[in-house]
Amino acid sequence: MDTLAISPEGPRGLRLAGELDLRSVMPLTDAFAALPAAGQATLDLSELVFIDSSGLHAIEEIASKQNGNGPLILSGASPAVARLLEITDLERHPGLGSGRRRMTESPDAPTLHSGPRHDSLAARLTRRRKELAMTQPQAARELDVSRTLYRLWELGEAKPAPDRWRRIARWLGVSVTMLLLAEGRLSAADALASTEIEQDYARSGRDWDTVAATKPGDFFAQARALIREGLAAGTVTTAQARSVEALIEQLSHESLDEQTEPWEDAQLHKVVRADDRAPKHTRDVVSVAATGVPTERLETARLLASELVTNSVQHGPRNDVATIAAFVRVRRDRIRVEVSDGSSAGVRPRTPSAEGGYGIALVAELASRWGTGRERGVNVTWFELDLPVPGS
Repeated sequence: MDTLAISPEGPRGLRLAGELDLRSVMPLTDAFAALPAAGQATLDLSELVFIDSSGLHAIEEIASKQNGNGPLILSGASPAVARLLEITDLERHPGLGSGRRRMTESPDAPTLHSGPRHDSLAARLTRRRKELAMTQPQAARELDVSRTLYRLWELGEAKPAPDRWRRIARWLGVSVTMLLLAEGRLSAADALASTEIEQDYARSGRDWDTVAATKPGDFFAQARALIREGLAAGTVTTAQARSVEALIEQLSHESLDEQTEPWEDAQLHKVVRADDRAPKHTRDVVSVAATGVPTERLETARLLASELVTNSVQHGPRNDVATIAAFVRVRRDRIRVEVSDGSSAGVRPRTPSAEGGYGIALVAELASRWGTGRERGVNVTWFELDLPVPGS
């Protein structure tokens, strides 16, 4: 199936929907060539979800062939597309007009709300994730838990261990007491007593959970340290201390053997034919391997992988048996993509021009690190993107 849908818009305009890459540039140039020769030309990019240097080059070629009809007007460019136009300096191209506009947030975007306090933890997690427009793997990475474990939390088939209680409570915007109440670990009476202690402590100008998190040790050691400190300072009464210590002992006993499976690294290797479908296949490989990575970083990784593979297709061997290998590894602090082909020469950046050169320029601009060389008789080009550490 084609990655790009092209439909007429106005007397001399086109609307693009989908992905504009090496495979779809020819249909675009053919569609523009079929438009009437005279009149202002327009490209509506509001439904364009991906573009790489092949697409940028095609737009530049179209803009250069307007022959006195005025500049090519681009409209509806998303922030990601507008950013690429800026990075490659195409926005200054004399053949492009000033009709570009950035997409705005949807008026129907979800807003934060705390929800009823009696909601289960599973319901709270699901609602919060959807408020943040996250996938389950992205939420798992945010909380530094395995993808499977987070899914079980939302299904209500598993409960978080103590080493994640504070992190989850911060993510949900509730106290640990309310978290444990929603999880069914505290009774309503125990939760009320605990909340009263937290409110009394707050009169000193400090938050119980925030201060506890600064203490050494696990969740229970932190709570005990705060009780001792509160007793010494007079912010916690003897009766309150006994009540909290009894709850701590109960929770500690119930969760003695509970441990959290942290977010795990992932890697994927795939070999594709060296043809114009290769960039799309490789972007899909990145999407699968990097599930859970923040959306902006994921889209950048997909773009740069597409650029490396496009370069391999255009400059490497092209015959019935030529292939390109892609290796994607996602670690806690970075994603690395390696692309190898049978080319005899390494990749070298060059000044972008009408003949090309945008692809490696984008890699050099957007990657945290990148390089190229020979390994085991093949050409290997790679890049790395730094990622926020899970749970940070």
